[in-house]
Amino acid sequence: MSSHSFDQRKEPRVALTGNTSATLSLLNGAQIGPPLPVEVINLSGRGLRLRTAQTQAPGTLVRIDFNQTLILAEVCYSEPEGESFAVGLRLEHSVLQTEGLERLRQRFAEDEVEVADLVDRRRR
Repeated sequence: MSSHSFDQRKEPRVALTGNTSATLSLLNGAQIGPPLPVEVINLSGRGLRLRTAQTQAPGTLVRIDFNQTLILAEVCYSEPEGESFAVGLRLEHSVLQTEGLERLRQRFAEDEVEVADLVDRRRR
């Protein structure tokens, strides 16, 4: 077993079943890298363990999109696991129900267009 064994944790990890597909995007300042497919292995209140085809450097900030949830996290470790890598993440922030968030973003965008049209008409 790796040095990241379950008995060292302050919170229990929950293994996931069903659809555990997610995407990981590397965050580099304001730029977001292209999403990479990952599998969520388990989670706790403060972290996640993923399986991915590429190693990730500790300290890297990442975005995980998983089951209508957006998660911002920091890579704690990345270790070989067969032909893939097990990546441990420390949870920084999460937003649940991102579908509703997207609808809100679209509404704000529509409102901005309406306001811009009104301002343009008043200038004429």
